[in-house]
Amino acid sequence: MMDFKSMQEKLERARIQAALAAKKLSLNEMAKEDDYIHSEGLNVGGGSAHSASASASASSSNDNHEYTDFDMETAIVITTNLIPSHPSIGMLKETIASFSYLSGLSPNTQIYITVDPLIHRGYKQGREQMWAKEGKEREEEEERLEAYVTALYEAYEHERNYHILVNTKNIHIGGSLAKAVNLLDPNRTQFVYYVQHDFKFMDVINHTAMVKTMREYPDVLRLVRFNKRSTRPNARNRPCWNRTDAVNSVNGIH
Repeated sequence: MMDFKSMQEKLERARIQAALAAKKLSLNEMAKEDDYIHSEGLNVGGGSAHSASASASASSSNDNHEYTDFDMETAIVITTNLIPSHPSIGMLKETIASFSYLSGLSPNTQIYITVDPLIHRGYKQGREQMWAKEGKEREEEEERLEAYVTALYEAYEHERNYHILVNTKNIHIGGSLAKAVNLLDPNRTQFVYYVQHDFKFMDVINHTAMVKTMREYPDVLRLVRFNKRSTRPNARNRPCWNRTDAVNSVNGIH
């Protein structure tokens, strides 16, 4: 979980990385991408308070449900892309069900599910060359992804606090996260959980205590990471691990 300011800073770093990767594209592709971003009102660099408020206002005008500040203070962003189990949404449902472990989280928390399309031919990510499938295999993947998106809408489009964001081109985790965050109202949403569709919570997390502590120590606690594995031994050599002003327990968090 991150506070809104930290999320904006992280997305700015992602924007810079994406800009460097964009140099691999042709000038025509870059121009098309720029036109798309501006026509859709996107800002993959983190967004501004104005753009976020405008998007939130437009959304709320079509929704008669009145959300409380408690409902809106935290949002969850789930990024998804094609995986072998699609078009089944079973894995995603398990991840969403695991949010019940977040003790104190509003049941009306806004949940954003993003969907990335298939990569284009010859896409490069850093030094890694990623080859898109072609022919019949490509068609089969497109059909499975389309069926997955349809299943998403069937399951969640009538849930007021769920928002499905389907990208028209592959903008990856950073771009998808930025797209969702730009729809948040920074005047109401102060905390964001970022979750990949196949990473579910396995134990109780005291959400209430985390939020309280983040409010009390805004310059110290800005990011909480939920490790998939145990913390690596070399992390103990990092400066923050051996700080002399550290405390062992705050608001029941150890």
